[in-house]
Amino acid sequence: MVVSYSRKTLRQSGSGHFSPIGGYHAEKDMVLIMDVARFKYPPHWVPLQTLYEALQPVDPATNKSRGYLVLSVSEEVKRDCCCGISPSDAEVSSDVV
Repeated sequence: MVVSYSRKTLRQSGSGHFSPIGGYHAEKDMVLIMDVARFKYPPHWVPLQTLYEALQPVDPATNKSRGYLVLSVSEEVKRDCCCGISPSDAEVSSDVV
């Protein structure tokens, strides 16, 4: 899962940003953001509700709220793959919200 979120909502510098989610802690209802700008923000835990709020601001480039993208590998590729996935062989499905 990759999220497009407002850094301002998380009290960080900058505006819109994309980063993958590295995990979820059910007991604390928190997600681990694996920030791609590690020089600025290392991986960090955020309450799920706060991340949800960070998805709401409108992106000025699209005039739509931010959201998330879920990536997955097809069952066929999983079955046939033994040493890695070639980008040309991977079927990527996505849900954008």
